[in-house]
Amino acid sequence: MHCFVLTKFPGNSEKLQLLSINEKAVHKNDRFKSLDADQQCSIDTLTTILRIVVKEAHDKLKSELVARLENMQKERLAEEEKKYVEQQRQLDETADLAVLGHLNFASKNARRDEIHDAHRTTFSWIFKDSEIVRASGDVAENTRPWNNFVEWLKHGKDIYWINGKAGSGKSTLMRYIVENAETFEHLREWAEPAELRVASFYFWHSGLPEQRSQSGLFRSLLYEILCKRPDLVRHVFREEWELFRSTESKVE
Repeated sequence: MHCFVLTKFPGNSEKLQLLSINEKAVHKNDRFKSLDADQQCSIDTLTTILRIVVKEAHDKLKSELVARLENMQKERLAEEEKKYVEQQRQLDETADLAVLGHLNFASKNARRDEIHDAHRTTFSWIFKDSEIVRASGDVAENTRPWNNFVEWLKHGKDIYWINGKAGSGKSTLMRYIVENAETFEHLREWAEPAELRVASFYFWHSGLPEQRSQSGLFRSLLYEILCKRPDLVRHVFREEWELFRSTESKVE
């Protein structure tokens, strides 16, 4: 490659075109030989400067190209990694849903849905001290005193057992408790600093096998809890989750 320099010398108005930065080629040029010593020295100086400028420009261009290629490669790798992460997330989510789908059954909420909503004051006594309620006349005189339910929600460790005759309203009371905001308020105090999760199941002796069995109980409770924390599915049902994920991955 030949580069050319245009310059002026004192006392000479003619522009001189000097050949490339190849010093040997310059020195052998007849026009160069016809110049005096000062002009030749100036050309050598310019040639040296030109060589430096060309090298710097070349190095800069090379550096820019290398940087651009590296950035392009990083962007491509980042995009591929992002795509891979999204694919893995979708596989995880599909496996989560598959496991949850096997836990779920259509009739799990049938009994709860048949229980009538209680008036907000009908069972409010459950959150009060039994002696105070009995003294106020809000319950029948022959009503047996009950353990402080609020204290149990906040600090209790054992089971709080509620029993009564058929048709006395046990199921209605349970739905009232489960759906009452005050229940959650007290349970959050009990659960701190952990995050509170509540699940419920209503046995129904006259219902389908899933509605009156221990299997149905476990499936329903697990389904409710894991729907709120699907990230736990792979830990609770590791083998099943990995099987579903592996199968889906092969399909992909």
